[in-house]
Amino acid sequence: MKGLTALKHTVRSGRSAAQDTSPAPQGRDERRRIDLCVLLLSADGQEPAFRAWEAALDREGVPYQAIVARRGHPPIDARTLTVDAMRARYQAVIVAAGGLPAFDGARYVSALTADEWAALADFERDFGIRRITGFAYPSALYGLSAPTSAGATDELAGRLTAAGRAVFGELRGDVPVDPNAYGYLAKPADPDFTTLVAGPQNSALVGIYTHPDGRQEMVCTVDGNPAMIHVQLLRHGMLRWVTRGAPGRWMFPTRVPPSKIHVIRNGVEEPPEPTPAPRTASVVAVGRIDPLKDVHTMLRVAAEVISRMPEATFRYYGPVTQGQEAYGRSCDELHARLGLGDRFRFMGPTHDPNGVIRDADMVLMTSISEGLPMALLEAMSQARPVVSTGVGGVPEVVCGCGMVAAPGDTHALALAVLTLLRNPELATELGRRGHGRVQRVFARSASLTGYRDLFERFTATAEAA
Repeated sequence: MKGLTALKHTVRSGRSAAQDTSPAPQGRDERRRIDLCVLLLSADGQEPAFRAWEAALDREGVPYQAIVARRGHPPIDARTLTVDAMRARYQAVIVAAGGLPAFDGARYVSALTADEWAALADFERDFGIRRITGFAYPSALYGLSAPTSAGATDELAGRLTAAGRAVFGELRGDVPVDPNAYGYLAKPADPDFTTLVAGPQNSALVGIYTHPDGRQEMVCTVDGNPAMIHVQLLRHGMLRWVTRGAPGRWMFPTRVPPSKIHVIRNGVEEPPEPTPAPRTASVVAVGRIDPLKDVHTMLRVAAEVISRMPEATFRYYGPVTQGQEAYGRSCDELHARLGLGDRFRFMGPTHDPNGVIRDADMVLMTSISEGLPMALLEAMSQARPVVSTGVGGVPEVVCGCGMVAAPGDTHALALAVLTLLRNPELATELGRRGHGRVQRVFARSASLTGYRDLFERFTATAEAA
């Protein structure tokens, strides 16, 4: 891996610029337009960081184009990156691995040419586009010193700096790094590097480097696949930073300017003091039995979990949706074919969702479509971690308080459930974070205040007119 230091990008230097973490580019031509799409670059489509970013973009509903820079790939040039001088095709760039190393049969070389790296840098500078490098070998190219150590990240935990808390505002406490990840420890070597997640010995695990020409690049020195805990915790904040919080696919059909969109989140009653989880390997789901809830996938997840952890139990609370009786019968039939027996039970409706959640160790949701699901807010209010599909507003809700997988991905969902059941300390920590997040962000009082403030603004505007 150390040979990758030779994969230096060619960039065209301009004026120096101070670190800029503002939500939008400053001092650029306001007539320019930027399409809401992310460019994801890979050398071979196999990098763990590439797969992790594909999963994150799919999960959060962010439009993206993946380009795998194998031999003969479409060239990365102005025509690829822009429609014309006034319109960019991409709002952000994510590079899976620093330098995009590819083995040519004798040595590692960059999958992009020097001209392609230069075109990418020009594009980012001219349109104020941010970049993420998903896994980088530390060097001066990223504002870092050479690594002092490298290897598996056993028992490594990152610490959010003040700047990191501004980027990852939904996280509290340390950021545990998966013990099976590979990473480097390196210190900042440039005053224009800002550490977001600090490691031991004053190292930087994640940080932002402002290049001499003003471009901003977030750099990560720890690798990770979609299932790893640090990837799950950090991806939402990283994506929000690189896209400057721009809206995702759900806003596209309306073509409403973001300035005219005002988000008011759902809210739940102020959460009580959390109670300890029973630690009985119990999983609960609360919701209608309906095709949109994809109960078939939940049954298959339960079967895989129980095959590896026979003591696990699943309880599903909720009625069959009127008109979906045939689907309800299909769930019973699949339950019988999978031989789940009493390990998975359909409990019918409940008038005490908070109570059934408290009686479980975690909450599972496998929906293929959601808005902002109350069941997850109720789970978090009871300090129970969640495993869910990343549909609708789920990633924004769960962020840092559970694990998220793609819809229909039985294996990934089962792996997440097993991870929490086998690691009660991690489950407790994620539950604690969820409880605090509901208090800060999703309390009913905050939701009501948001509606009241919006109505008062409308009233004041009407009176002024």
